[in-house]
Amino acid sequence: MLTTESPWIHREGVRWHQASATDLLFITLRKSEALFSPSTRYRDLALGPSLFHWESQSNTRAAASTGQRYIHHAARGSRVLLFVREHRKQDGRPSAPTEPFVCLGFASYESHEGERPMAIRWRFEGGQGNRPSGTAPDQPWVLNNDLPPKMTGSRCGLVS
Repeated sequence: MLTTESPWIHREGVRWHQASATDLLFITLRKSEALFSPSTRYRDLALGPSLFHWESQSNTRAAASTGQRYIHHAARGSRVLLFVREHRKQDGRPSAPTEPFVCLGFASYESHEGERPMAIRWRFEGGQGNRPSGTAPDQPWVLNNDLPPKMTGSRCGLVS
């Protein structure tokens, strides 16, 4: 899907991969004013070990084709795969190298509110995202610095 021969150079945090019928959501949790415009500082956060709140791109409406794909992905046979990083740049410094994304796993649509952007709740398949080893099930982990340093986990097998 994404390889050194076929990289994806992106600005947006969303990619629809037609061949695998998968929406790839790349999420930066802490968005600095220096690196993100006001229209792209979405409110994305973990609501617990199995639930994630994500805001779509600012022009996404629930009735539009992309909004419908998110809402009805399971019935239509497509999947949603979430990747997250804390900052765009390592240590939050603008001059630092880009921080890699961590694969949290596949998620299913649970609900949404509003549109432009849509505020969607995703539930991780299997009950929780790929949790760093040694963290308790009730311990918050997405906003901590103890995330694995690279994309790992069996739920992330689509990306090589």
